[in-house]
Order: sequence, then structure tokens, then C-alpha cells
Amino acid sequence: MTQHILAGLRALTAKKLREKGLTHEEIAKLLNVDRTVITHYLAGRIPAKEAVKCAKVTAEKFYPRDAVLFIKTVCDDNDIVTTITETLISDNIDVDVAISSKCNLCKICIDICPTKAITIENDLINIDKNKCCGCELCQELCQKNAIFLKIIKDNRGELD
Repeated sequence: MTQHILAGLRALTAKKLREKGLTHEEIAKLLNVDRTVITHYLAGRIPAKEAVKCAKVTAEKFYPRDAVLFIKTVCDDNDIVTTITETLISDNIDVDVAISSKCNLCKICIDICPTKAITIENDLINIDKNKCCGCELCQELCQKNAIFLKIIKDNRGELD
């Protein structure tokens, strides 16, 4: 069952990446599938409509944190999780973030971030708002309560 759901997430992601101008080969590499599978995804031949519907509900309706945790449940490849999350969630959410001086650079936030939006620059934590999916896992797990994240715009709506 989880493989069907993952196929739905991959298919929906493939369609969005194609709309951005990526080639079949580039999409196949990002999603770790054969190029011919991407052709079938884009033509709507696979996966089952129910799997795509489940993927759409996950991407459009779940709170970002829940969507990320669900995606991580059905996919154990962190690079694919990053691609799916960035494409279906981050690209459609705007966040406001702040890091307080309480941060001790423990890097828990870096390790947990599904989109690799958090980096260290000049001994300070930096969050790339364009990559951030608004899941708030960094804020939730920060032992110093140094991260403040707020979703200011959610444009996920209908991801047709």
C-alpha cells in the first residue's frame, strides 16, 4: 500500500517538475525511477487514480508538518522526501522565520529539516525561506526554543 501512495506522490511531483521545465531524465534522477516510469506518470497511465488522489490530499490538505511526516512514513529515501516536499509544499508556502541569540548551533534543526533549508553561515543558523516547507519540525525540536517560524501564506490549494 505504501508503495502505491509513494507512486502517487512521485507522479504528482513529476507533473509539477515537468511544468517547471525539467526533462524526463532530470525528473527520473530526482525521484530515483527509470525515465520510462516518468513518461507513464506524465501520461497518467500509472499509478492508480486513487494513489494520485491520496497524494493530492496529502500535499493540499494536510498541515505541512503532518504532510512531511506522512511522506517520510511512505518513503525512506531522504533525497526523494526532499524533492517531493520542496515541489509539493515548499513551492506553495511562504514563511517568516527568526533565529534568536539563544541558538547554540547544536544542529538538530539541520538534521531534521526535510528540505535541507537550514544551514550554518558565519556561525549562525540560516533558514532559506524559499526551501522551507513550514513543517515546524525545527522549531518543535529546538532545545533552546531559538527558532520562530510562522506560515504567512499557504498557496497549496488545488495542485492540478
